[in-house]
Amino acid sequence: MPRNPVSSCNPEPKVRWLINGAVVDEEFEVNAGDVIENKLTWSNITRKDLNSMFTCQATNTKLTDPLESSVILDLRLRPLTVELFSSDAPLTADKPYDVICVSTGSRPAAIITWYKNNKLLRKPKETTRENITKSEVNFTPTTDDDGKTITCRAENPVISGQFLETKWKISVIFPPIVTLRLGSTLKADNIKENDDVYFECHVKANPPWKKLNWLHNVSTY
Repeated sequence: MPRNPVSSCNPEPKVRWLINGAVVDEEFEVNAGDVIENKLTWSNITRKDLNSMFTCQATNTKLTDPLESSVILDLRLRPLTVELFSSDAPLTADKPYDVICVSTGSRPAAIITWYKNNKLLRKPKETTRENITKSEVNFTPTTDDDGKTITCRAENPVISGQFLETKWKISVIFPPIVTLRLGSTLKADNIKENDDVYFECHVKANPPWKKLNWLHNVSTY
């Protein structure tokens, strides 16, 4: 609520408010001590009000220039956009990738943090220009990362809790990983001649495996 008292003079001055040169309020009152005051309430400040000039102007005759005092409105703004860019999808296991995230609209410029599921990804490269922040992180997905989510979060460093984020569920491709085990009900040190044995073959692959062969001394079953 800007306010500017003006001492009374003769003739009585008029006190008004201008925003960016346009008159928005000409209602004033005379208070104790012959002080003329005009209080301006500018509610619901929005992003478009950034750098607006508020001017209190006092005039009582056309023979002299008005007296005035001005202030420029500065604002702290949350991020407006956040976008994530990657060159490849799906990803290949054990291959390094650079992923870029760009946020705009924050004032001051946003700070960007990266997460893989709930784990913080460290050592991103970050650059800022005016209200634009660009962050680049390098990571090497593993077979266990298939289906996990990469999150880019942009946050104004002086406005807590008002972050903006975007998510990317990654698909990681890898050749079949085969694990062969003795049957779970068998004990290796208790197998005798003529006993029946069985094996469990566990296969992990993306895309899913389509054909499975069993071999015994290079013979296919």
